[in-house]
Amino acid sequence: MRVIVPGGEGASSAEGDARVVIVTGALGGMGRAICEALQTGGWTVAGIDLPDVVASRTDYELPDLLLGADITSTGDLESAFDEVTRLATTPTALVNCAGVGAPDPLVQMSFDRLHKVIEVNLTAAITAMSLFARHWVAGESRRPATVTGAIVNISSLAAYGSNAGQSAYVSSKAGLIAATRVAANELGPLGVRVNAILPSFASTPLTAATTNETRADYLSRTPLGRFPDLREVAATIAWLLSPDASYVSGAELRVTGGRLF
Repeated sequence: MRVIVPGGEGASSAEGDARVVIVTGALGGMGRAICEALQTGGWTVAGIDLPDVVASRTDYELPDLLLGADITSTGDLESAFDEVTRLATTPTALVNCAGVGAPDPLVQMSFDRLHKVIEVNLTAAITAMSLFARHWVAGESRRPATVTGAIVNISSLAAYGSNAGQSAYVSSKAGLIAATRVAANELGPLGVRVNAILPSFASTPLTAATTNETRADYLSRTPLGRFPDLREVAATIAWLLSPDASYVSGAELRVTGGRLF
């Protein structure tokens, strides 16, 4: 595993005092915005992205820790969580941001791509929640009782849609909402809140191939009349991880400018 610690120092701090958040897909468009917002808000941010993406980056301003790992590999993901705990402390928050998708009509579907979308968008997110929960329980004796945990899963408004060619993507995002509900039920008694946000269309590398016609259609159905700045989406996540949202769990929060479908 490739690990980058900007400045060459660890992100160490006393267990219980640190606010350490793991963000998957940390170097994507939305992931970078999330890392920046959380780091600005005082979090120690441990970002995870693919090893080749990590190796190709040219700046090291954020996050505080950067780990190259394939999140579809359970071994890679386990090692990443272990490394964050070793270099910083037991994570107190998790943002499942990594996501992939591409138009893939049923009549000519690539089954390899189908499996990849489900693995990245859903299976890896559930695995990360499980690993977070295990580390959270293991660190209980070193953590003040007042410290709570939080998970935010990045789903999509598409989870409630039926866009042609999006069987894998829509299914994965709908499944992530269901997994959020279950996790909120299971982890609430352990002091961990779990929520999902459902952004609508935003300009990221993932949506770069979207046609102008599709963009115009989305915009025509958005009451606020514009697409979001990624910082607005990131601010919603920062709020969900904060004490201001201390009684919010199991929620599916739409960040859509009023668009409902």
